[in-house]
Amino acid sequence: MKATKILPLAVIGALAFGTLAPQAQNTAQKMAYVDVQAVVKAHPQFGALDTLNKQAEAALKPTRDSITTIQNKGQNATAAERQQYDQLVKTYQTNAKTWEDRINAQNKPILESVNAAVATAAKAQGVTMVLDKNIAATSQLVIYADPSLDLTSAVTAQIKK
Repeated sequence: MKATKILPLAVIGALAFGTLAPQAQNTAQKMAYVDVQAVVKAHPQFGALDTLNKQAEAALKPTRDSITTIQNKGQNATAAERQQYDQLVKTYQTNAKTWEDRINAQNKPILESVNAAVATAAKAQGVTMVLDKNIAATSQLVIYADPSLDLTSAVTAQIKK
């Protein structure tokens, strides 16, 4: 008799507990990947950024070469050369920082545009997560990805609009 009274209470309790338990999400997540380097190189403003990078390299090279020459002398460098070395390093660091700031300022709108294009292309194709192809490959985060998941051409088309 007691068992017949407890059984319905147990069933009701189990049903009540089941409704309070978190429900698993059944929505499928669609992933894709983009070759961000290729998209950046295809960006309309990339030419100016590439030119700026080459200018920076050309401007910094003579100082870097002078530093290397003194470094190669090692212990045979004179006191004057060591002093010159210290000054060259400071000059190089200051100039490199100036160029880096200019490059970053020019690169920022390109990256923002690429990120916006990735988001637009992904949403248009129902993609909820996008990986950078090169980072995923080099970190071995992704071993294989079906080529149909590549959004690079869609993103490239988006940035050219």
